[in-house]
Amino acid sequence: MKHCINKMNSVCTFLSLLLLAMCSQLRGNDDARIESVTMFSTALGREMRYTVVLPKDCKKREMHEEPFLLFLHGRGRDDRSLVDDPAARATLLCTDRIILFPQGDKSWWVDSPLRANDRYALWLEEVLKDASEHFHLSQRAEDAALCGWSMGGYGAARLLEACPDRFDTIVLLIALLDYPRNPQEFPPGQSYPVHPTELGTDESRWPDLNPMNRIENFRNKHIRLVTGADAFDRTMNERFSKKLTELFIPHEFVIVPGTHSFELVIDQLDDVLLFVREH
Repeated sequence: MKHCINKMNSVCTFLSLLLLAMCSQLRGNDDARIESVTMFSTALGREMRYTVVLPKDCKKREMHEEPFLLFLHGRGRDDRSLVDDPAARATLLCTDRIILFPQGDKSWWVDSPLRANDRYALWLEEVLKDASEHFHLSQRAEDAALCGWSMGGYGAARLLEACPDRFDTIVLLIALLDYPRNPQEFPPGQSYPVHPTELGTDESRWPDLNPMNRIENFRNKHIRLVTGADAFDRTMNERFSKKLTELFIPHEFVIVPGTHSFELVIDQLDDVLLFVREH
């Protein structure tokens, strides 16, 4: 009996080690689908990075034009914030298209009106050009989607408005949309300070930087807005949705439980990928 028990224990140990090895191999295969690309940015005058998540069969398709999602991070985060979070990483690896995460620092994803060397809108063009060459991104708008959260949502909205023929779908998570604007024009607790180093203090110039004023370029796009019930950006998103409605621009506007937080972004990733896949 003792011999049988020892034999069973040995078999169980072997199976456990085999399963662990298989899981490690699968994890390794998944890790190989996440790449960090470092390149010199002419726009910024220094080396910059973007991170790429590849779908499972991407490298098998070789020269096939790949659909993609350009995903812009929020202030205080970077291009690795989502892929380095275990829960977010697991969701992102289920993607059916290439996902690009550029490094954006605290730039608001704009060419700064104050600092000539901070040309982050041009940096995004460089990312798309480099990724198109190395990962065969599709040049068709119907294959191109945008997403961003917080500051990245602001940047995504600005990019769509600047290049409406480049993207067909956009998802904005807890985005700062009616911004920059004087905080006194919002209810208490529903505003965000305008950062003078990136966007300036001259309020007469803010309308040119506010996505609300070029919202017409959202026409004929697939649009999803998500805010938190207790998020400080809720009023901004409500105003943006109201203006879209007034212009008869179809869109989804979703208010979910939560605050303006990274956790809310992670919770929404499944729905982001689903919306992009369906459109």
